[in-house]
Amino acid sequence: MSIERNSRRVNSGFTFQDTRKDRFISERNLGNKKRGKRRKKSKNSNQSFSVASSVICQIIFILLTFIHMELAFHIFTYRSLGKFIVYPIAFALPIGMFVLVITGLFKAKVNKIIMWVILGFTMLIFVAETIYMYVFKVPLLVTEMGAGNLQVLDYWKEILISFIKCMPATMLYAVPLVVYGILLKMGMRFVRKPIGVTFVFLIMALCFAFVPVIMVNLSDKDKNIIYENYHDMYDNTSAISDYGVFTTLRLNAVKLIKNDTGEVDLDELEIGTPAPTFTLGPKADEPTITDPDSTAAPVIDTSPNAMDIDFVKLAENEKNEYIKKLDQYFASLMPTRKNKYTGMFKGYNLIYLTGEAFSPYCVSKELTPTLYKLTHSGFVFNNYYVPVTGESTCGGEFMNISGLLTNPNRPRGVFTMQQCKNNYMPLTMGAQFRRAGVNTMAYHNNSYTYYGRNETIPAMGYTFKAGNGGSMDDSVARSKGYLFDLDD
Repeated sequence: MSIERNSRRVNSGFTFQDTRKDRFISERNLGNKKRGKRRKKSKNSNQSFSVASSVICQIIFILLTFIHMELAFHIFTYRSLGKFIVYPIAFALPIGMFVLVITGLFKAKVNKIIMWVILGFTMLIFVAETIYMYVFKVPLLVTEMGAGNLQVLDYWKEILISFIKCMPATMLYAVPLVVYGILLKMGMRFVRKPIGVTFVFLIMALCFAFVPVIMVNLSDKDKNIIYENYHDMYDNTSAISDYGVFTTLRLNAVKLIKNDTGEVDLDELEIGTPAPTFTLGPKADEPTITDPDSTAAPVIDTSPNAMDIDFVKLAENEKNEYIKKLDQYFASLMPTRKNKYTGMFKGYNLIYLTGEAFSPYCVSKELTPTLYKLTHSGFVFNNYYVPVTGESTCGGEFMNISGLLTNPNRPRGVFTMQQCKNNYMPLTMGAQFRRAGVNTMAYHNNSYTYYGRNETIPAMGYTFKAGNGGSMDDSVARSKGYLFDLDD
């Protein structure tokens, strides 16, 4: 018993000594940690921005960021700032102010993350627009992103090469991210701003937003394309140069949200009295030649180019006021008359070639003799002009085939072309030739379904052939020069 009791005393003594030692070590370590935190806090306090200086730094940084992006885009894309560069700068300022408002609504950590996301998204938008402009020479629009154009990735090699060539611009767009990281390291804080400060910034953002709009509205409406393009936006390529990237995307997105179909205002349409009715065929007072051996001069048919449509009757029975006005307008028009060239090529085949982005510099007597002959003999329309629409591939095809303008509020004819598959299109060249019993064929390079041509081209009166399921050999369809090589 005594041995066991002594053993417990010894063990108890050792335990007591160990506890005192551990407590001493713990207290010493705790003291070191507290002193280290004080030093670290003191060090950080020397490097950290005050709240006021942080806010000032944020204002300067965010505003300069969006101005910098627009300037970099113009310099790389157009190799100059342009005479209207004041408008992109003016439109960039309210964007920066709205970002300043957003990044002051939450806790500091959340605000910093939001700023990272905004900077990354802005860089992505500008890189995409720069590459798209470099490859296609037109801007990438909001309405176009949802137009089923993912097949643009078929040109991934060209896009990759263009990305490499646009690397200097990408590096310029990345500068704000680098500067933002440096500012955070230096102690700039994105604290939640008081409601009063946030309200002041919001008012400033709204004021900044009105300034460029007022500038546009005060410009000469009759001579300045800035005013017309801002309110009508008929030329997207000019818009992105004149107003900047974000403003062009905003204007385009608003038209998409409003579902603006481009309906023309007919209030100013001059509708006269109905034109007189005509008897189709040669004039009644002109003789007809029935003897093939006759030496008399041939009779020229000068009857009117008029369809057998009674627009007056259509207008009387029409309930839709918009369509009724159109019927009344068409009824008031005087038709043109046939001339000595009418019917000259009856019985011949018609081959209609569309060479997108083709240039007369490519026509050579030695290298392209057939194209040279076409452009130097026969009928050459030197005074042929087209309106500025900002259209490219699909829009050009639609206007060539239908003779109609595309909807300027939609992406480069893709939307307008898509409407053909759900509408009756009797006046296209294909439909009129097919109605006359002629075989109408249409061929196109690349994929059969690109831009939905497998549905729109047949709806316009053609039997369509292309690659990837369109009854044309894929190697032939993907050859960019094949169709023109056949010509020579």
